[in-house]
Amino acid sequence: MRFLFICILWTLLLSGAARSGEGEPADLRLRLAKDAQIRYAWDIEYGTQSKGTERGKPLDLRVDKDLKLQVRLQGIAPPSQAPIGASLRFDRFELEEKRKVGEALQSRLRVDRRQIFLEENGKVQIDSLNDIGLEKITDYQRNLRGLERHEVHLGFETTGKQAHVAGDTQLVETLYGHSSQGLFPVLAGQEVKPGEGWTDAFGIPMLGELKLDEPAKVTSRLKFAGWMKKDGKSLALVDVVSFWESTDLRGRDEAGLEVTITRLDGMGAGTCTFDPVAGAFEEGTMTFQLKYRLEGRREGEKTELEVEGKSRTKFKRVELGEAGPKPE
Repeated sequence: MRFLFICILWTLLLSGAARSGEGEPADLRLRLAKDAQIRYAWDIEYGTQSKGTERGKPLDLRVDKDLKLQVRLQGIAPPSQAPIGASLRFDRFELEEKRKVGEALQSRLRVDRRQIFLEENGKVQIDSLNDIGLEKITDYQRNLRGLERHEVHLGFETTGKQAHVAGDTQLVETLYGHSSQGLFPVLAGQEVKPGEGWTDAFGIPMLGELKLDEPAKVTSRLKFAGWMKKDGKSLALVDVVSFWESTDLRGRDEAGLEVTITRLDGMGAGTCTFDPVAGAFEEGTMTFQLKYRLEGRREGEKTELEVEGKSRTKFKRVELGEAGPKPE
């Protein structure tokens, strides 16, 4: 998942932990044996500020989202397209979204396995537990709540890049909605020494709620930064820096707005830890910042917006019943 935004290079995710074996190479190859199972928890915080005009009227829109996920990867027989096979299911899905339009409108949306709840300016518009506003529930909200009931089958290269995906259409679109890179940063796929690096290029087919005609292009530079000792394990530190290609893009949303995106400026950075013995990621943090100008028309009326987005994604390998990463 690429989890978007220009980042402020921060303190390492696991700062303060001791490093070990700094001169030794690391086998940075993903592995998942048939019938093996791994769980990961994600906490994704995402905010955008859009200022300008929409349909000829002034707009100042702030959107903040907090998404909590727990994903289960189960090893299966690999497909012909890749050496590693896995089924993926959401064991947990919780979304909270807040919107503020100037000072006139404020809304809060919560979606999880039990409830869809929407409040606008202090008034409850939808509460599925109490049969309020059920006719207002959108397909998007209904589909979000249903994610935990479906699964997809994935094929991975040893670098961790997805080479095959099949299954429930809704879940596939969720996986690819932010990045065609996949769930994690791409590994070297071989044994590397501390300080050695590799690159990855991928496309992002969605920008917020806009489906792009051609994917936005992003290049990542990754490096094996050294070793870290934690909980009795020797973990490899992988540093990531990503850059968006500053090219004009075109896209559209479900409401019929066709747009051109210019002045695209984005980059991000993060650090992950990888367990070469298990062949699996342990945890990581990615932070991004993105800016662009959006111009478009809907029903003959013009929209012009300056958009800034920031996001932080944290993931952690967890045992069944263990809590995921906590926001700082």
